[in-house]
Amino acid sequence: MTPTFEDSARNFLSLLNKLPPTPAITFRGFVDPSVTQARVVTSPALTATSRSIAIATNNLRAPLVAVIVGANGRDLAPLMAGAPTFNLEEVTYLPGTYFCQHPAVEFAGVTIQVFEEMCVSEDGTSLDIARPLDSWNPILAVLEPALREARAQCLALPEGASDRFMVPVE
Repeated sequence: MTPTFEDSARNFLSLLNKLPPTPAITFRGFVDPSVTQARVVTSPALTATSRSIAIATNNLRAPLVAVIVGANGRDLAPLMAGAPTFNLEEVTYLPGTYFCQHPAVEFAGVTIQVFEEMCVSEDGTSLDIARPLDSWNPILAVLEPALREARAQCLALPEGASDRFMVPVE
């Protein structure tokens, strides 16, 4: 009997839930410049991010980089190690993940927008930042070299490889 789409989706979510949460700073290729103040967005579906700016933005096709600061994404890169397809260096967030979306800012010739993963507080009455940072230093320590690398080398990406990283988080 061939599994249905629902069975496959359930099995995939089960696999993701078995993977350990991964604290990471990752990227997407979509920025919403209309956001003027921080707001909470919830992703009803999986939210794919990449450790590579080049992959997340299709080689900086547009100078837009979303920076995801998270604690509970699931790192798919080890699952793809040695696979015959391109490893997208993906860290995926589960459906229902909350993010605090900040206004976009200009940095080193690109427009960046920070998304901080949020978690429901222990008492269930509020949302807390999942990975609080006391400064921009941890973000810049990842962003600056990743941006330099993306500008220095154009990756030979398979057709459509970056598509899942270039849509809004909603």
